[in-house]
Amino acid sequence: MMLQVNNISVYYGKIHALKGVSLTVHDGELVALIGSNGAGKSTTLRTISGLLRPKQGDISYHGQRIDTLPPMPRTPTTARLEQMAVQIARELGFETRGAKTGGAADGSFAADEGVPVLDGLGPVGGLDHSPDEYILKSSIVLRTALLARLMMALSG
Repeated sequence: MMLQVNNISVYYGKIHALKGVSLTVHDGELVALIGSNGAGKSTTLRTISGLLRPKQGDISYHGQRIDTLPPMPRTPTTARLEQMAVQIARELGFETRGAKTGGAADGSFAADEGVPVLDGLGPVGGLDHSPDEYILKSSIVLRTALLARLMMALSG
């Protein structure tokens, strides 16, 4: 099976938002969560993606437990990649920073395979990879230029 969610419970403060939710997704399946407002669809997806931590239960992806994954591992290669991005951003006239959050994100899975990853060039404020992160529309052009220059630097 590709994804296994087993008996998860999630709280927002004292509010018990998810109680004993379980689901299985097999390779090749397409699954939709359907429910009324407040049923827990978004909370379930936030928990699967690592934005929220379950107080009970576990989540596995291809047999690997993901609900306990740490933030994306920092390696010498990832650190050099981040430094390149910081330098290019400064040349373009803005500041960027590394993030210390994450977990079950694509970047974490790629980094776990030894691939250098730079994740999250877009967030401006709030806690990265959280429901509170945000981006300013006025920063999109500069951040796109940063990504383009970074890709050119890495390919040449």
